[in-house]
Order: sequence, then structure tokens, then C-alpha cells
Amino acid sequence: MTQIKGLGEAIIEKRYELSKISARLRESEEGSQKQDRQLRTISEEEGKELQAQFISLLGQALVDGKDSVFDDVTEWGRKAGQIAVNEGIPLEESLNGIRHFRRAVWKVVEEEVGTQNVPSSEVVRIGYVLDPLLDRCVYAYSLAYVESHKEQLDNAQQAFQELSVPVVPLTDDVAVLPLIGDIDTYRAHFIMEKALKRSTELKLSRLLIDLSGVLVIDTMVAQSLFEVIQALELLGVKTILTGIRPELAQTAIQLGIDFTNINTTATMKQALQNIGFVTAKN
Repeated sequence: MTQIKGLGEAIIEKRYELSKISARLRESEEGSQKQDRQLRTISEEEGKELQAQFISLLGQALVDGKDSVFDDVTEWGRKAGQIAVNEGIPLEESLNGIRHFRRAVWKVVEEEVGTQNVPSSEVVRIGYVLDPLLDRCVYAYSLAYVESHKEQLDNAQQAFQELSVPVVPLTDDVAVLPLIGDIDTYRAHFIMEKALKRSTELKLSRLLIDLSGVLVIDTMVAQSLFEVIQALELLGVKTILTGIRPELAQTAIQLGIDFTNINTTATMKQALQNIGFVTAKN
């Protein structure tokens, strides 16, 4: 046990040297394919200090046990992973850096074992301490990429929803809302939110909701549309549903969906004529 602690203290003492060894191992492996990156979010010195801090945590684990630094290693992985995300470094390249840390640390372990005649049983115990921490670091590091990817997907979905619910003004108080594709619960809620918001902003008196691009209508979609229409009526906005194709009408009847209390037309042209728009003639 004393030998393991001594090894841990040696790793802490040599943390900056080990950081350099890790960099050299990486350079020798990558060769001509090495990526020369200029850090933007942290300085070069801060980057070196961050690397040395991780190596120091591994040494501290050998001195006081892995549980003493488990949370610190997790936090380090999250922090370093977020920095790598901000720098735009690919995950594969980032994880290679941790792999080289592992090689550098074990290189010191190998040297110390040779000079101090450390028994093989102690070497196994060293692995039991270091490897779980290295694995934990990889997990926390990768989690920063997962969270960033999820945020990008959420932002993309939000942007898509914004584009998929366009309230297009026709006059000062009349607008059209063309709906395209499938409508699920999430999108139905967004349609409600966007329709109410834009109707208030544009001070609409009428909103024409065009369903000609909706492929499937079921009870959930119908209920969502009814709720949108009722909410708009509370704001004083009259609605007309247009573009209900024959197959959609047939499906609605089979499902028992009742549109009798809703103002509907077969086409957008009919809806516009019903509210006083006149088609220009040559």
C-alpha cells in the first residue's frame, strides 16, 4: 500500500511532465495528420493546467483512494468536454487525448514498478484504482457532446416548427395558416400557441386554416383543431377550415368526427370568395 501511495505522489509531482509525454505520444501517433488547433475559449497555459489537474487527480486517487476524487474526475470530464465542444473539436479526436493520458500514466507506473520492485498484485490494484476513473472521465466527457447534440436537435426542431406554422397575412385583418404533413401532440400545441400569438399581433378578424397538405386526420388532430378554433373565437377571430379532401372527409365520418359546427370549404378559393374576395378578371 505504501508503494501505491508513493507512486501516486510521483504522478502528482510529475503531472506537467506527464502532460508533455501525453502530447508527444499523440504527436508521434498522428504524425503528418496532426491537427494544429488554436484554442479560442481558453489560453494555452489554461489548457496545460487543465491537463495537469487531471493527471494530479489520478495520482491523488492512488494516495487517498478512487472514491476521494470520483466526483472531481466527473466534474473535470464535464468541464473539459464542454471546452472541447466549444472549440469544435470532434469527439473521436478528443477521446484520443484521454487515451494518451492513460498511456502516459501507465508509462510512469511501468517505470516505478521496475525501479521499486512492486509485486504484480499491487500493479493489479493500481489498475483497479485508475481504470474506473479514466472510464468515468470518458463518460462525463462524452456526455458534454451528447448534451450539445441534443440542444442542436432541439433548436433545429424549434426552427422547423416555426417554419411549418406560417401565419401569412392577406389583408390587414385576414390571414391564412397552411398546414402540411402530420400533426402530432407536440405540433398541435405549437400550432395553438403560434396561431393565437400571431392572430393577436396581426389583429386578425379572420384566419383561414388550410388542411390540403395534411395527409392524415384522426380524432386527435380534429380535437386539436377544434381547440385552436375555440381559442381563436375567444379572441374574436373567426376561422374557416379549407382543403378538406374527399378522403379526409370520408375518414372523418368513419371516425365520427363532427365538423357541422365548423365553417368549412373545399378550397381556399371558396373560402376567399365567402369572405368577400373577388377574383380579378382579365
